[in-house]
Amino acid sequence: MARFIFIFFLSAYSLQVFAYEQNAYAKPIQYAGFVDDVSSLVTRVTKNGWQISEQKSGLYSVTLNYKGYAINTAITDAGSSLTIQLISADRLDCKKCTVDDEKVQGWLLRMRKLIAREVTEQARDAAREALKPASDQT
Repeated sequence: MARFIFIFFLSAYSLQVFAYEQNAYAKPIQYAGFVDDVSSLVTRVTKNGWQISEQKSGLYSVTLNYKGYAINTAITDAGSSLTIQLISADRLDCKKCTVDDEKVQGWLLRMRKLIAREVTEQARDAAREALKPASDQT
């Protein structure tokens, strides 16, 4: 019986370990039907220190220089969703030091959350506007 309980708890713990997703920031952010100006979504990332270094049709190069790290990413517009891709992550102050992947993942995830929150707010505002009575829409 004790062996069964041990195996049960061991398997439950291993499921929790696999529940953590390494590149959660890379999931597409759906915006179709909610957002008219996609560039306004991407420019919101400058609020957290990110800088847009290049903007081409549907591709935004975004960089972050923070706490000795230089992170280069690309935000791709697929027509109905945005996807964040990590291009490179380097340590500026120390060439021998390794890059802390958890910090980089955290910064990228915060960028994704900021864009997703903006999509949510724009969808909410559009729904409020659509639900207003006709007399209020002057």
